[in-house]
Amino acid sequence: MAGRGNVIVCCAHHSVYDPSHGAKVLSGPAPQPLAAITLEHDAASDGLYATGTFGGEVFDEFFKAYRRELIDEFGRGVSKQEIEKTATVIPLTDYVAQKFTC
Repeated sequence: MAGRGNVIVCCAHHSVYDPSHGAKVLSGPAPQPLAAITLEHDAASDGLYATGTFGGEVFDEFFKAYRRELIDEFGRGVSKQEIEKTATVIPLTDYVAQKFTC
């Protein structure tokens, strides 16, 4: 299934998702679809804003499961802080210390 096109494959846990159907789980250990981020575009400023999430029921489980790694990488309490006003988009290679290679 992971060899076919138009799916998202998690190389870390081998779950396969269908983005054309709300990122529903097609196979793997994932208990629910991927979370979606609601975006709004302001044409006047050409700004793109994250305004909410859908399907994030396991966010707390994520923070609990990866607590040690998040503290090691970002410091205590930092990973769950909400972003206010603006956030700068940076390349993933400049943001994440540990990367999965599929």
